[in-house]
Amino acid sequence: MMKRSIAQDETLSLTVFIICINLFASLLFLIFRPQTVRLAIAPTIMPEYHSAYIAFDPYPSYKGSATHIHEVFTSMQQHFNNCLLLTLEGVLEPVQDQLAHEVTATNYLKRGLQFSNWAKKVLSNHSRLEMIQFRDIWGGLAAIEQGIPTIFEVNGLPSIELKERYALLAKSTLDKIAAMEDFCLRKAEHIICPSHVIARHLETRGISTQKVHVIPNSAHVMEEQPAGADFDFPYVVYFGALQPWQGVKTAIKSMKYLEDIADVRLVICSSHKPKHAKPYHKLVHKLGLSDRVVWQYQLPREQLYGIIKQAIASLAPLAECERNLVQGCSPLKIYESMACETAIIASDLPVTREILSHDENAILIKPDRPASLARQIRLLHEDPNERLRLAGNAKLTLEARGRWQASNDQLKDIYRHLLQPMLY
Repeated sequence: MMKRSIAQDETLSLTVFIICINLFASLLFLIFRPQTVRLAIAPTIMPEYHSAYIAFDPYPSYKGSATHIHEVFTSMQQHFNNCLLLTLEGVLEPVQDQLAHEVTATNYLKRGLQFSNWAKKVLSNHSRLEMIQFRDIWGGLAAIEQGIPTIFEVNGLPSIELKERYALLAKSTLDKIAAMEDFCLRKAEHIICPSHVIARHLETRGISTQKVHVIPNSAHVMEEQPAGADFDFPYVVYFGALQPWQGVKTAIKSMKYLEDIADVRLVICSSHKPKHAKPYHKLVHKLGLSDRVVWQYQLPREQLYGIIKQAIASLAPLAECERNLVQGCSPLKIYESMACETAIIASDLPVTREILSHDENAILIKPDRPASLARQIRLLHEDPNERLRLAGNAKLTLEARGRWQASNDQLKDIYRHLLQPMLY
């Protein structure tokens, strides 16, 4: 009867809810502790850290989030005496001053609770911490409990994104996650996000615009020209993650409209392991496009840039969905395509119009329309001068706005002016 009454009690306060999940997380920690905690570094004497950066993301990895984590962590290391990085274990070698948590749970919520409890325990062992920046609610719950100033870096919100990934997730669970997000948003002293669309969404949730700072993403232009791709056919490229909101299905389906051009291929450079591409392989096979779609996985940046550089166009076919329209994003694939001086075809959405202008430095098309995408691929394939014009303008736009250094300088200004008492 007690379980039933708790399940039916929709007025359970957020404070009690957070206490409950922390108790549950403590139990999970005790169960999994012997095999789930791994230190990326194991110094005999831990440094005295003055700041920490928490990310519920694998790091280092091939994902776009790893690029952003690297840039922010580098800025924090430059600005504070010592900075501790807490992440999930990545697929590449760890970096200095990083502690990584290896989780074995397959359930997203259990992974989040394990990570949050682990981060809380790590932070409690560092008494000289004076500022914590976090990327997600799981790191946020651990950071806020320390009672020191925090910065919430909002790149995405699980209450919105999980609906796209887990269709059967209960609304009551999503509501509780949204309540946790609101708690972290209210408690954080400052909020950083890469898009004005995200900032406007936070405003609708009652967050003061004075505490929200928009710092756009960017990209590095490689000092040396990357080696060209080892392909003997013309192609367009999609690179990055494979979540439903990325529009990979639209890219694949567009190739069906280009079958009269015998040599054009779609190269998909996935930041995930091959197993995550299985649904797309089925779609490719169903459409009879196995000879038109080429797969690459988890490429080193130099090799990836070489593929992007030689492409007819780089595709950012974002889907028209809540994640892209309401929450917002700032696609790194667009910035990196600009850095590679490659023509871009992207969905015409508010998040892309923050970065690109149609017919000036990119082609913007209505989302979720494979035929429209195919039409623009055909035009660029037949008009190399237009490709060069768009690509050159895109790179000039990136240079005018500044590379990562410009975004990092904005971040340092926030540290300098808003967290002045804590700088050393």
